[in-house]
Amino acid sequence: MSELRYIISDENSRHAIPGSNTTGLDLRERVEDEGGFAYSGTPVRPFPEELLIPRHQWRARIEELKEQRARNIDLIRHEKLPHKNQGRTNYCWINAPVHCMEIMRLRQNINPSNPLELSSSWAGSIIKGGRNVGGWGRQAIAFLAEHGTVPTYICGNNDQSRRHNNAANRQTALQYRVTDGFELRPRNLDQMISLLLRGIPLAGGFNWWGHEVTLCDADWIDNEIAVIIRNSWQGWGDFGFGVLQGSRMLADDLVAVSGSSLTGRRVQS
Repeated sequence: MSELRYIISDENSRHAIPGSNTTGLDLRERVEDEGGFAYSGTPVRPFPEELLIPRHQWRARIEELKEQRARNIDLIRHEKLPHKNQGRTNYCWINAPVHCMEIMRLRQNINPSNPLELSSSWAGSIIKGGRNVGGWGRQAIAFLAEHGTVPTYICGNNDQSRRHNNAANRQTALQYRVTDGFELRPRNLDQMISLLLRGIPLAGGFNWWGHEVTLCDADWIDNEIAVIIRNSWQGWGDFGFGVLQGSRMLADDLVAVSGSSLTGRRVQS
């Protein structure tokens, strides 16, 4: 039995219907090398096989994390970190990795009593030249590694105005950059679960959904592995959380943010 109400499975995908929300995943530019990876030139590394956790350990590890309240969902709930809201933008592809950065900031224990929200639209609008169009994870990670993004008190999460792209804000954004991460092979369950069990959130793009979301934790539901996600749709899920089961949880593009320069201190604008 799941602790969450929003469950998307092979038998039931009704919670995946956008309604008044939008999606925006576009993987047409994703070109894999011989190993199945597509993030060359960014600071993320191909998944190292030594991080694999054997399947026979999954359930016990999940139960231990639950007992210790050491999951990302527990941390997010405790610190009341809001979920992203992409509104009417097609920026799911930048919202998911930016939320990974916010989660890692909590895990690094940087000012946890006042979780800092980071702007997805500041980075997204610069990447796309102010256009409200889709994209994919590599575009987001490459920009976030080189330029970073700004807190939402500087640029709102759905504010696509290019007026925020000024010298002062670009300097501030350098404090909030991706410095390290892992790229996973598409639809690779073992790599995905292994990182989630290590507390590393993932940005996952799903072709069946046309959407990218944040993968927060592994779960064990109905005697099977499942994944707790956090969506960027207003009013969706339990505090933004839901569950993917079966083939629905196998992402076609997966990247983890495991390191970041999230040391910038909040200053008043």
